[in-house]
Amino acid sequence: MRMWIGKEMEGPITGTETLFVETHHLGQSEVEKVMKAVTDWTPKALYLGAGRVDTIYNDNELMYLLSCAAASGIWVTLETSNLSTIMPFAEMLLKYPVAVVHRTEVMKTPQLGRFMLDLVYNKIDDGERVYISSFENEYTTDITGVNEGLYRDIDTIIYEEE
Repeated sequence: MRMWIGKEMEGPITGTETLFVETHHLGQSEVEKVMKAVTDWTPKALYLGAGRVDTIYNDNELMYLLSCAAASGIWVTLETSNLSTIMPFAEMLLKYPVAVVHRTEVMKTPQLGRFMLDLVYNKIDDGERVYISSFENEYTTDITGVNEGLYRDIDTIIYEEE
């Protein structure tokens, strides 16, 4: 587990003071550490799944964390490369100020931006309905200044386990 504090540099809440949480599992011990960091640093946002790490959630701990964040006016983002890991919590997530970011890692090409805007659509299929959306409202951010998941001169590690 690793946590850092910094400004969100990607997406619609860019510039917001954020607590980033990188952990493979969010259980009671991890939630306690996150809550202590929230108390110590008073961020405006909480980012779970930071550092391109897919997190496995426990429903009780996730609900507790989301309810505490909502009561404190903290926006929560959950990032994942696998929406199936988040879908069991969909009903719960709809009750809180939460954004789910679906990460897709692709090979870099010079035409990627135009390719995404002109040709690529996101398709979500639940077996009964298909949801398709374009990338017309995309946010782009230069991440060449990111090193080991952190933006240089912006993020500060506040907790790290060996």
